[in-house]
Amino acid sequence: MISRLVFICDGNKKVGFGHLSRCLTMAIALAESALEIYFYGELNIQASERVDKAGFATLEALNLDDRTAVIVDCYQQTEASLFALKKQCANLLVVDDFDNYRFEFIDLIINARVCAERFVNSSDKHILGAQFFPFSPNLKQVREYKLQRVHEISKVTNVLLIIGASDRFFITDTVLMAIDQILVGAQITVLAGSKPNVDLKHNTLRYHSFVNNIAEYYSSHDVVINGGGSVKYESGFCILPNAAISQTQEQRDDTIILAEQKLCFDLGLAEEVHVEELVNNLKTFLSDEELKMQLRHMRQYYNTESLEALVKSIEQVLDVRY
Repeated sequence: MISRLVFICDGNKKVGFGHLSRCLTMAIALAESALEIYFYGELNIQASERVDKAGFATLEALNLDDRTAVIVDCYQQTEASLFALKKQCANLLVVDDFDNYRFEFIDLIINARVCAERFVNSSDKHILGAQFFPFSPNLKQVREYKLQRVHEISKVTNVLLIIGASDRFFITDTVLMAIDQILVGAQITVLAGSKPNVDLKHNTLRYHSFVNNIAEYYSSHDVVINGGGSVKYESGFCILPNAAISQTQEQRDDTIILAEQKLCFDLGLAEEVHVEELVNNLKTFLSDEELKMQLRHMRQYYNTESLEALVKSIEQVLDVRY
């Protein structure tokens, strides 16, 4: 019988904290079972502190046995590395955002992207779609709050900018300058690993390093501009209009799918962005028509019980006891 569960994921300025955040959300939801839960990976001090604060321990060495299950959420895995893990543990589960790990020996493949069923040739090992996305309970509270005031937003006065832990194309300053050409009197909050190097003429800039409770920022802002990762899912779940300036082609492909569903606005690839085009696209995103359209679709699309559905699927594979 399974008695231990190990999450393998990284959390640092290079890869960001999205993988860690969703693993922590799953771990907290699974903590009511009799499982001992651990984390293993390249975790910096900030990430390790988040794991510790959530009540879990980190492993210095990956010691597995036939009583241990493993959930992998890491893009750097290969078929060989995953097979090596499978030989050492009882069950192997993989978070597979881009359909790279469809191997027979994996016990559960989790792809919680919007419209995942459109581009994944599913098997009996797959669970697919945003109805399995691990939105944390505190985001559900933000969603409920936003639903109560969704008709009150008549003017954008608070903008949240989260490109990611690694702004590989140094796009943050460009986005800020573009926003400053469009809005007047707004407060723009930047969450990033390093402070922006730009002076705004028409708006107020506020900077914070990455924080533990992102829900507080979602609840106090009108729109989000993000780097194309999981933030666009969290924003949409929280009934928060958002636009993505993607850091990778894979993120861009995902952003386009969300844009088709009116759940996000596509600002293109960061490495290809030109200031004039960015200004025009941001004007469209911030238009009353676009914001209202996103709000309408966000209310209808996301499933507030998606975390519970995901946890149930995991528990069925692990046959956990309470």
